[in-house]
Amino acid sequence: GRDYVAGDYSIADMAIYPWVLLHERQQMDMSQFPHIVAYLARVGARPAVQRAYAKGAEFDWEGSLTEEKLQTLLQSGA
Repeated sequence: GRDYVAGDYSIADMAIYPWVLLHERQQMDMSQFPHIVAYLARVGARPAVQRAYAKGAEFDWEGSLTEEKLQTLLQSGA
């Protein structure tokens, strides 16, 4: 009966949305959950969400933390 988890868009949606998106990796049939499908569409249509995912797509996830970088971080106390 509401558009977002806590009524208005909130940190709860920011936390939940990425986890619910993983349904594709789990090969779940979401046709049984039309309200969740609609929720994903609503959150995914938000401009800030689109910008965040566009930034994430640009990030070098594979090369972001090499063993060398990890050792440098550990030695620097960061």
